[in-house]
Amino acid sequence: MPRPTREKHPKKKITTKKRPRPKPRPKPKSMRPKLVCIEWEDHCTRTGWQDQESLTDKPMLVHSAGILVKENRKTLQITHARVGFSNAAPDVDCPLTIIKSCILRRRNLRWPFA
Repeated sequence: MPRPTREKHPKKKITTKKRPRPKPRPKPKSMRPKLVCIEWEDHCTRTGWQDQESLTDKPMLVHSAGILVKENRKTLQITHARVGFSNAAPDVDCPLTIIKSCILRRRNLRWPFA
């Protein structure tokens, strides 16, 4: 009696779908650093010899925008660049300290991206 033959099943191709990378979640608004624009008066000096009659007693008007780093009763500090690592305090570049009594106007800005 002949043996029954087994039909070989073709091997199934295992297909793996590439999962799309998840979009990074935006930080909650409370964790994002604040962006601010400050209009303030600064102390100033002139270089070289000046005619006394042409001198002005007006302070310089300055507009500064940046990331709010620190703020207390007397001063606030902003920076133009901030690098944060997950397990350490962020590093900031060239922080600018402004005395609050010199501030004329302050405006909070929106982040240009989510």
